[in-house]
Amino acid sequence: MLKDLPYPSEIQYIERETNYDEGDFYLCSALVVGSMDYILSGRRVPKKQMDSLVNCSFLQEMLEVSSKNNFVELNYYLLLLEESRNLMIDVSKNKQKPRMGFEN
Repeated sequence: MLKDLPYPSEIQYIERETNYDEGDFYLCSALVVGSMDYILSGRRVPKKQMDSLVNCSFLQEMLEVSSKNNFVELNYYLLLLEESRNLMIDVSKNKQKPRMGFEN
């Protein structure tokens, strides 16, 4: 769903409201969607890319700004990015842990 969703038109206002600009948004979006390709194909996300995904923390600030300014499209897109990012981090962590037997 995220891959097919057009970029929100309100992204142009992010620079006015935060310390980030449109480029930061596009880089983070590309990072999340690109990492998603690894996960969905059953491959491990490269370490440097995963580190960037983990440290892509400015999404929270953008979410706060988009909510405060009632940027509906941007808020929806950012929520999808953040949820996808968190899910991929969880999936990646679970793949790295050794599998344990069933507990009774």
